[in-house]
Amino acid sequence: TILEISWKFASTKKPSIETRFVKCSDWEPEPNLEEKNERAYDALLPLKNTELARVPPTFEPLSSGNSRGSVCTMGIYICSLLKSAMNVKRRQRDHSVHAV
Repeated sequence: TILEISWKFASTKKPSIETRFVKCSDWEPEPNLEEKNERAYDALLPLKNTELARVPPTFEPLSSGNSRGSVCTMGIYICSLLKSAMNVKRRQRDHSVHAV
């Protein structure tokens, strides 16, 4: 998104505000910023093909598509993990969770 805020004259009290959506790919990357971006992602390279958890077959295919508009398998999976974690018996806690 390009947001342009401008004043026609120095004495103008209210600015003119215009916005437009553009594709980043329409411009060549700035080399210095591109290098910094690459270096920032280097920290994540060890995690690139890491499996954080096995997904049980009941949640496959795992999807977060339209997660704000409907129930999705990723949401159900995360909520079930949270529920299980909260229901772990602890010495000082004697409660259980029925829904998340």
